[in-house]
This record gives sequence, structure tokens and C-alpha cells, in this order.
Amino acid sequence: MASAVDDDGPYTYDGVEKRFIKRAEKELNEKPAQTTDSCCASFAWPSSTRAAQMLLDNYLTIRKSPKGTPSWFDYPSVDSPEVKEYLSHPFHVFLGHTSEGEGVYVSNMGYWDQQKMTFEQLIRCMYMSVDAAQMDQYSQINGIKILVDMNQANRNQMSFFENRKNFFSLMRNWQDAFPVRIRTVIYVNEPAFFDVIFTLIKNAPFLKEKFKKKLHKVGKDYARLRKVIGEQDADRLLPKELGGSNGTLQELMEWTRNNFGSERMHREWRLQRQEMEVDESKRLPTTKDYLRTEDSAADATTDVRPYDYEGVEPQFIRRAEKELNEKPSQLPAHIASLRRWLSSMPHLRCRT
Repeated sequence: MASAVDDDGPYTYDGVEKRFIKRAEKELNEKPAQTTDSCCASFAWPSSTRAAQMLLDNYLTIRKSPKGTPSWFDYPSVDSPEVKEYLSHPFHVFLGHTSEGEGVYVSNMGYWDQQKMTFEQLIRCMYMSVDAAQMDQYSQINGIKILVDMNQANRNQMSFFENRKNFFSLMRNWQDAFPVRIRTVIYVNEPAFFDVIFTLIKNAPFLKEKFKKKLHKVGKDYARLRKVIGEQDADRLLPKELGGSNGTLQELMEWTRNNFGSERMHREWRLQRQEMEVDESKRLPTTKDYLRTEDSAADATTDVRPYDYEGVEPQFIRRAEKELNEKPSQLPAHIASLRRWLSSMPHLRCRT
């Protein structure tokens, strides 16, 4: 049977404004000491039990099974040379939240020096950043917008992403194995050769049409970029390099550096190293096709939607109820159901 490993401790409201804590206690009947930061909580969305189970299985499989990409999740220590190199440049930067509560991030692979970091080392650090982003409560409910600034990208760097195996694994992991709602992906300052990669993405048979419609190329048309982000938020969120007033990318890197140094993130990364396991020899036949392979023609999974309302403003809770059919009062029951399912899966082990 799958093991249920105890959590490191209850979630706290550190950094959350008191008015949000009071609202959570009043409207959601939640208190910090009663709320755990568990593996299951981010997957306990009720509109499809099977999809939640598949998502959690895939989440573990890409990290711990040969069917996934376990080497990409073999995270280095935060004081390793590759992490120090990664944190010295704005590879992945949090810009803030839109007025709708969506998290906005900008990524830039142009800073990648292949003499200092291999492709695999870069991907590991990127996924460490993604893990940190997933823990943002507003982004969990409202989704995220990703800007991919290709201003300094060169052909040699992009060749690693054109590799069929790398391309498939990156796209599959995003779509089928992460509890995150991607609202839009915006490519900025893209060079002409990027058209090849963009065509690959648009024509990939395993990607949902709904996902493909969220992809935008704006080139150097910053007016269009502002429109896609939202005119009311663009100037406040965009960094100076992209025509906004939100400081430089190096200045905004402080969020990433702080997250990499936080005890909470260290606990999550320790969880992946020590408290997650996938044993394919014990996998049940009913779950063997959950994570698709390159040759799989299976349909994409249902849209991924996490479930975590810690300290979130009522307007965003109402939005989640309307768009996701999620109700805070049902959270304990859904987590309990997912825990029972996880315990019945002999091939999985994860803290719950």
C-alpha cells in the first residue's frame, strides 16, 4: 500500500495580512493551526475525482519514475554552483499579481551560459522556481500568466528545446502533471528562428487546443503585450526592460532569492528527495496510462485546478466557486478522499 507520511507541521499565515486571516476564519471557518500544508491539498479539487487522482499520480511519476523525467527533479543544494549561477541572473522572476489575482512571471533563457550550466542543470533550477511559484495562494486560485522574454536567446540555446524528447517532456509535464492554471503564455522579443519552435508547439497533437489558444507571440509590440497582460496592470507589473515601472529584473530577483532560501521551500524540496516514491513494479493496470509517452495518442487530461484558499480574498473565492465549481467547506472531504485513494495505490508514496 502507498505510505502516508506525516507532514512537517501545520501551515501558518506568516506574511498574510490580519484582515485576510480574519476573513478566512469567519467565511471559511479556517484557523492556521487546523490547516496543513499537505501533498494532497493542491490536488483536491472536486469537479473530477479521477482527474485529481491522475494529476497527483502524474505529479509523482514525473519526479520519481523512469516513465517521467526524474533527473530533472534531482534538485541540487541551494549553495551548489549551478544554483548560485541561476540566482545571479533573472532567469525566472515574479512580477506580482494582476487586479484579478493572477500571478505574473517572466522567464528569460538568454542569460543561460552553457559553459557554466548544462541544459539539465538549468531545467532543475527552473523547476525549483516553479515549485516556489506553486505555493503562492493567489496564483493557485486565479492562475498565472507567463512572459517568455527571448531578447538574448540564441539559436544554440533553443536547439535544446527543439530536441523531440526534451520538447515533449517539458510540454507534457506542464500540461498533465502540475497543479497550476496557466492563463496565458506570452512570447516577447522572439527571434525569427523561434517560429520553428512555435510551430512545433502549435502542431503538437498531445496538447489541448484550449492550451494552444493561450499562447501569444508579440515580438517587440509592447502595446500588444500590455493589452494581453491587462492595461490596468501592465505598467505596474512590467519591468523596466519591457516598458513598465516595476523596477529592473535584477531588482525583482529578490523574490526568487528569498524563496530559494526559505525554510518552507527547503522542506518541500526535502519532501521530494526523501518522502516521494514511485515503484512501477507495483503499479495497478488502471493507472498504467496516466502519464502519456511520446507515442501516446490519448486525449489530454481535464484542465488542472488546485484547491487552496488560505487567506484569499472573498472575491477570488467566489471566482473559484463560479469557474471551478469549488467550495471551501468541501475541502476536508476532498482531501480525505484523495488520501484514501493514495493509500490504496501500491506504487505511490507521498507525504499526506
